[in-house]
Amino acid sequence: MSQLQNMVELGLRIDQYMENSPPPYTKTSLSEIEELSSYEWPSLATDIKFGKLELRTMGPAPMSFQVIASPEQKRAHKLFNILSFISVLVSIGLAVVFSWWWLALLVLFPVFRGAAKAAYNDAILSSAICSEQGFSFLFSRGAICLLGEDGLIFSKAE
Repeated sequence: MSQLQNMVELGLRIDQYMENSPPPYTKTSLSEIEELSSYEWPSLATDIKFGKLELRTMGPAPMSFQVIASPEQKRAHKLFNILSFISVLVSIGLAVVFSWWWLALLVLFPVFRGAAKAAYNDAILSSAICSEQGFSFLFSRGAICLLGEDGLIFSKAE
């Protein structure tokens, strides 16, 4: 899928969410965010791409993820989460029934959890850099922050 298609689909998903009475702190433009009012989107995107500002995820934001993630990203995240817990159950079950050596399969738990986290981060960060609307949406909801020379810049939403 091209970047233009991603931008359009992301915009449509955010617009659809915004029509259903979102929380008042949810913003879709940099001009609405007081912490970033001095930035224009092209210069902010350039600063992020060239490393002057570092884009980081703040922590789990399941509602934001459900809005911005594509169906493929949601499926990958769900699949790896399910596999991580199934690997634990299968490992313990096989260990009890056959041999304790099956507990070695517990190593798969952090592997699958890491893959789920990577799928989540990929969805959040790619949507944030994709467009001003996506960035503003995620920033205002506290899903992402910026780290620059002046320190951490994050949304002070209530």
